[in-house]
Amino acid sequence: MSKKIALCIGHNPVKRGAYGSAGISEYDYNKQLLSELLPYLPPNHDYHVIERKNLGSYTKEQDEMHKRISELGDVDIALEFHFNGASNPLINGHEILYLSQSGKELAEKLDACYDKYLDNNDRNIIKRNKGNGYGFLRRGNYTSLIVEPFFASHQTRFMEGGDLYHPLIAAYKEFFAAL
Repeated sequence: MSKKIALCIGHNPVKRGAYGSAGISEYDYNKQLLSELLPYLPPNHDYHVIERKNLGSYTKEQDEMHKRISELGDVDIALEFHFNGASNPLINGHEILYLSQSGKELAEKLDACYDKYLDNNDRNIIKRNKGNGYGFLRRGNYTSLIVEPFFASHQTRFMEGGDLYHPLIAAYKEFFAAL
């Protein structure tokens, strides 16, 4: 069954988020990743890449971005792409944030794909009902996730040419194919 899916780039061109070991911000990394990922994704779904605009406040940015997602009509799933910021190379792994029961079920599916393909720690799925990420997860009449496949100190492994770049693509490809 075809799904309409919003693929949201975390942060924006002004507030770019954390920087990884390759010197690339969350915003720049995920914008590039999504442009490279789209041709690999199963064509049976309707994908829409959404960029957050810099509006001076997180709340305004989330309101405006979710307004644009809702204008797409009948969106089933929205994912916001990030990576975790940490300079300590001993911190390693992936995690997925969710809020709703349908989000939990979807997060478990993606986590299984990350576990299968990524050589990093499973930091589990995390229900977020306040704090960072809650502003994205609580909006909209669709299932939302925040995906964080790695920590900043391991970014070079997830860049093209890194040993986890193609496994990350494979994890997303399998995840979307199973929807």
